[in-house]
Amino acid sequence: WASVYGGVAYIFGKQINRFAGPLGAAAAVIIIGIGVAMVFLARRHGDRLERAAADRASLPDKLPHKR
Repeated sequence: WASVYGGVAYIFGKQINRFAGPLGAAAAVIIIGIGVAMVFLARRHGDRLERAAADRASLPDKLPHKR
């Protein structure tokens, strides 16, 4: 991605700055939204996730394979 961004910047020169600002802002909004959603989901389903992790930890290391 860095090579593409650098190549486009080389080809289009200063015109890339018109697009970099809005794209960077949009990417920041999307990343922050994903982070907020992850925190929300972790808090909402935290108890269930902890129980599932505890159940998996109590399993033996090697289970017999069924064929």
